[in-house]
Amino acid sequence: MQSIRSRSAGLTLVELVMAIAVLSILLTVAAPSFYSTLLSVKASTTTDSLTSAIYFSRNTAVTRGEGVILCALDANEQPAPKCDASASNWNRGWVVTDLDGNLLKYWKMSDSDREVSLSAGATDHNASQARFNAYGESSLYTSANVLIATKYAFGVQVNSCDTAQLSIRREVEVSISGAVKVNSGLACL
Repeated sequence: MQSIRSRSAGLTLVELVMAIAVLSILLTVAAPSFYSTLLSVKASTTTDSLTSAIYFSRNTAVTRGEGVILCALDANEQPAPKCDASASNWNRGWVVTDLDGNLLKYWKMSDSDREVSLSAGATDHNASQARFNAYGESSLYTSANVLIATKYAFGVQVNSCDTAQLSIRREVEVSISGAVKVNSGLACL
């Protein structure tokens, strides 16, 4: 006579505990790597958005045959998005307007852990706006319409800046011709 062994489907308590232990070890190892990847994606997204705004500004100026302005988004968006005259905070986003201040397009940043700054090299003279003329040439101006530089850069940094996150800082350089170059792995802002 044969003995019939029946085994019910499912997991034993020991198998379940072992599976949870292996899963927790894998998550402990993968979580820091995932966080770094998430920060890198945020930096890339912000850089891509800013680069898109620069290209849009340049192309619009050439297409319309008149100058346009790229500036920081003002905190008070009512009744419509407008330029922040002080340019103290590019973290909210950026706006493209014509020279009369009419809104052409804007980009809003929703996360607060991104820092976007604008500089004209070693000297920052309170730069507040990038302008593109009808030929696509770019220049940096103050809020008082004083020309500062013809070559400038935006710094994009996500979260805090420590040694492990140096690769999470990007710089978007804009030349007088309106050409854009993106650099990564730079020193902290």
